[in-house]
Amino acid sequence: MNKTMTSFVIAVAVCVSAIHARAQKPETDPDAAEYKAYRLTMSTLTKIEAATKQYIATMKTDPKYKAMMEQKDGPLSGLGDTNQSLTESAAEMDKFPPIANALKANGLTSREYVKFVGVLFQAYMVSMSGTVQLEANKQAAKDKDPNEALGGAVAAGFLNMFNQNLAPENVTFCKINKPAVERLMQVMGEMGQQ
Repeated sequence: MNKTMTSFVIAVAVCVSAIHARAQKPETDPDAAEYKAYRLTMSTLTKIEAATKQYIATMKTDPKYKAMMEQKDGPLSGLGDTNQSLTESAAEMDKFPPIANALKANGLTSREYVKFVGVLFQAYMVSMSGTVQLEANKQAAKDKDPNEALGGAVAAGFLNMFNQNLAPENVTFCKINKPAVERLMQVMGEMGQQ
């Protein structure tokens, strides 16, 4: 679970850039409102997984793109900028041919990709928040360390921030489809293992 989650966090940095700055004000920020209104579906998850596999395969096999991934200030450096709007994040993805081509081949837009992955990340974290608190409390009791329980409470509080601006249907989607969601996380994690 930890390895899956770590890989997923690395991969979604590309897609959650607009969420961080907008998580608190959906009533005044059109991007936040758009994220909140978005609903996860299994058919889109399937397309996202196929597109992600396709662009990762291209990046792994094409020496030109493999070299780009290793450059700190290269063409990929704009992906994941936390100050970008949803439109700007999508535009950055469109500039990178492996991603743009994979999305098009799978009937997706970059805007939908960014929204889906961002909402999925939030919904999954919230769906697991009870588990985070429970595990922290178990560890604290085992170690007799009150700081462990505090760490779990902080994590749960942070996740509650996401929950305020997240449609409950998306959290339910993650709970019901947990194996498929975690499979997608593993696929996305391959991007961070280059």
